[in-house]
Amino acid sequence: AGPLPIMAPPRHDTAETIATIKKASVDVKMITGDHLNIAKELARQIELGTNILPNTALWPASAARDDLIASADGFAQVMPKDKHEVVAVLMGMGKVVGMTGDGVNDAPALAKAQIGIAVAGATDAAQAAADIVLTQEGLSPIYTAIAESRRIFKRLKAYVIYRICVTVQVVAFLCIVSFVYNEAFDALYIILLALFHDLTIVTIAYDHQTPSAKPETPTVVMLIFVAYSLGFVLSASSTILYAFGDKILSSRFVEDFKYKETCMFLQISNSSAILIFNARTQGFSFMSVPAIQLFMSAVVSQLFVNCMLLFAGGFIVEQMEPIDVATIWAYDLSWLIIIDLVKMTIIRIQDGGAQEQSLTQAMNRQSFMRASRAGKSSSKSSSTKLGSDVRISISGQPMVPKGTSDGLI
Repeated sequence: AGPLPIMAPPRHDTAETIATIKKASVDVKMITGDHLNIAKELARQIELGTNILPNTALWPASAARDDLIASADGFAQVMPKDKHEVVAVLMGMGKVVGMTGDGVNDAPALAKAQIGIAVAGATDAAQAAADIVLTQEGLSPIYTAIAESRRIFKRLKAYVIYRICVTVQVVAFLCIVSFVYNEAFDALYIILLALFHDLTIVTIAYDHQTPSAKPETPTVVMLIFVAYSLGFVLSASSTILYAFGDKILSSRFVEDFKYKETCMFLQISNSSAILIFNARTQGFSFMSVPAIQLFMSAVVSQLFVNCMLLFAGGFIVEQMEPIDVATIWAYDLSWLIIIDLVKMTIIRIQDGGAQEQSLTQAMNRQSFMRASRAGKSSSKSSSTKLGSDVRISISGQPMVPKGTSDGLI
């Protein structure tokens, strides 16, 4: 008779999943009810870090204890109230906290965290307390959720910038025309602009976006500043054409006010369509490929507007000269570069000169550095590690039978 060692190994993709989440600038901690030695060994195998502390380090509460929670890789031998306390302390530091778990003892912490995640096969109590319930084995879907949430944030930000910007452009331009030139535009043009704006921007939900390497904090003031800045630049482009259009357009622009209105309608319509591609990127708009739905909505709407102005024969709007249509298009496309430069300057000032790095770029760089270090130290290391040929399942498809799943933050 003697001891019978039993080991429940982690899933083969757990180490890669944790490494991937860390590359996304998300700290990962383990909170488990297992013995301290078991927790440290598991943390070593998945390369989480071995600074695992017992639950006695969580009490009594103090500022030093809070710093310990922030710096530790995890805690072992914890009770449900300990998990809840760790989540509460991290949230009190201003961090956005996600908690994963599968048992009844995880429910209080799952409910407390901003993002409660119940893993596949979790108890009813854990699923009821969670905000997200994973339907596939493993933790890799968490990374998918992180990347997708950052894409959604970028789409929302592009939409907000676009909506504010086109409103500022139209309102500022009409105010200048009214108060400076004492002229008034037909309300029909404003209605048509609003209609085409809405039809075009609705497809932003399908746009391709690259998730950022770090979490983005939504700053309302900076969002409004960017939108208003671009809006005033666009209104300046419209005002300049209104004031000096006679230099580049046909004589009808000066002789016929209805024709002048139509020319300005085309200029604002074109620039607002182009703005969609400015708002969706932080660099030059032509360096990023939009979703086909977004691209085609802009193309179709502008094709309709241009055909209406060229072939309508004066129905609803004045028929324009082809040379004037081409000139206005060239004028708007030249302002595309100016708007991009203004946008990039504002973002550069906001970020303190740092270049935005996509999540894919950050992962590729860190993976290369990690592989280089591993290659140099492989001959010196003899410790047991996971197989180097293990691949991560980004889609969340199970690759091995279900293993252990303790709380991760």
